[in-house]
Amino acid sequence: MREALIEQAFAREATRLAIAELALDAPPDVVVGSGGLARGMGLRVASVVIADALSQAQPGWHRTEIVIDTANAFVAVGALATIDPNLAANVWERDRPRTQTILLAARGAKRGEPAVSVAATWEDGSVELTVPAGRLQRIHGPQDKDTSVLLSPLSGVKMQGAGRRRPQTVVLEVHEDSPLPELLLDTRPVAIRAERCVESVAHSLVSSGAYSAAELQAL
Repeated sequence: MREALIEQAFAREATRLAIAELALDAPPDVVVGSGGLARGMGLRVASVVIADALSQAQPGWHRTEIVIDTANAFVAVGALATIDPNLAANVWERDRPRTQTILLAARGAKRGEPAVSVAATWEDGSVELTVPAGRLQRIHGPQDKDTSVLLSPLSGVKMQGAGRRRPQTVVLEVHEDSPLPELLLDTRPVAIRAERCVESVAHSLVSSGAYSAAELQAL
């Protein structure tokens, strides 16, 4: 477990540097995790690693889609594009991994205070919850049903993207033979003080479902 956390820390830092260098002044709309990041970690852990890297590299980012390319298709299509760009584009559109995670930031509340009211609905079901500030909250619906997620920022909270203080709706569409789509709602502060870094990372891993509290306490 300790070795895995060290590997994830290196992966997050490498991803952060890549995003900071490539994105420049424009936050990315889509981030694709491929290669060792996709093969060596589960989908949940890989998406959290990218979410953390994006939060540090682009504090002003807006809604971003995260795709984990476990089949390494992105690299293969990139090689094909050097030979036949049109064929590569057609193959990518047909076989590309579907979006597994949508990352959205909501900031402005003090740690522990209510930040965003969430109402997720799907055919024959629904769930409501309030996400406090300081969390990386994972939200999804059933395995076989599209889910509509209504996010309402509470007093003093701004969500990244259009409308900032107004409610936003995110639709999680289920695709055959694809992982369950999810929303990662990031209510953590932009900057994490060094003395609270370990606490913040551990809390994010637990709240997002990547690890259990018992697994982290065992380290």
